[in-house]
Amino acid sequence: MNDPDLEPFFRGVDMVTLIAKQNRFLAYAFGATTHYHGKDIVMGHAHLIINRGLNLSHFDKVAGHFVDSLKEMGVAQELIDEAAGVLIGVRPLFDPERYKGKVDVEKIEKAATTPQSKPAEAGQEAPACCSIM
Repeated sequence: MNDPDLEPFFRGVDMVTLIAKQNRFLAYAFGATTHYHGKDIVMGHAHLIINRGLNLSHFDKVAGHFVDSLKEMGVAQELIDEAAGVLIGVRPLFDPERYKGKVDVEKIEKAATTPQSKPAEAGQEAPACCSIM
């Protein structure tokens, strides 16, 4: 909220609800749970990318704040590197070029509550939360 480049995306957002959603998503994305029942990353952000100008520079700032937070909490560097690797894997989803002429935001938002399941073994298809359009 203190970053002037990111703050506009959070105006009017119920932060308590957003933090709870982020906690559930991060628990899923980092393997603490195998089920996720919220919007996937594309569905959760497409309206911001298409209608509000969210882009790769914003993603990079959020990723930087995330890494800085982990460092402040004393998380080991190898775990920070692993977490950064997960973030880098979804970075292409925040490129506005992916969405030009391809996405109907209303359809995305209607389909946004499909439950997700994490694959049991390496080598299986990526979970829907992190798949690339």
